[in-house]
Amino acid sequence: MKILKKIMVLVACVSVLLIGCTNSEEATGENAIQKLNRAIAKTDDATHTTGKSIMGLEILSDTDENMYVRVDMDFILNNLADTKTGEAKVVMETDNSGMKDSITMYCKDGYMYTAASGQKVKTKLDEEDDSVTETTKLQSFGKSNMEDLTIEKDGTNQKAKVKLKDDVVKEFIADRLTEALSGIVVTDDMIELDTTVVEYRIDTNGYVDTQDLSFSFTLKQNTQELKMKLYYKNTYSSFMKKSIDFPDFSDYEEQ
Repeated sequence: MKILKKIMVLVACVSVLLIGCTNSEEATGENAIQKLNRAIAKTDDATHTTGKSIMGLEILSDTDENMYVRVDMDFILNNLADTKTGEAKVVMETDNSGMKDSITMYCKDGYMYTAASGQKVKTKLDEEDDSVTETTKLQSFGKSNMEDLTIEKDGTNQKAKVKLKDDVVKEFIADRLTEALSGIVVTDDMIELDTTVVEYRIDTNGYVDTQDLSFSFTLKQNTQELKMKLYYKNTYSSFMKKSIDFPDFSDYEEQ
């Protein structure tokens, strides 16, 4: 039960990945790929973003006591491309099968302030450190990794539905599990796919305001099989600068 034991302590080693198009007629093929890529690039390059990211991993058993890890992150990011003037607030809530924890991070005046497990730490930001913004980046897949892509109207917005090649999905899952499960290397041949959902909703201003990725699969190792689900969802509520109510940082210890 080696995999099972590792997943039970997943929250201790998991990291959040946390992963322009206009409202026009339906698009397919090359045209759809170009539109989606423009929307993803525009969203990732936005100067200011406010939203929520969710990452989860579940073991789907036949009992009511399924094991899972879920990380919810609410964020306000203002001009983080400049570490001196950039500002941010990130609240991360983790849930490891009912065991919950919270981490709150602020960025201001070139420093990151982190409050977690009763400790408050102040760390100077490296000008090349983009760890905060990387957690809110969209997961993007190249043209060669897609079997099909369609963009359809969704009210005043548009929804892009991507069908990925099976080997690409397996590699994506294996990489994420290997990152999360310390000491275990997950390979593509250990994964049997069930269902795959890869969708992006594009708003009228050409931003991806919702990304929804969901993968259900069976993880096999020797005679052990685990039904699992891995999912990511990014939802952006604004691309305008939002004010942040900063606390008093005098009790944060610099490291």
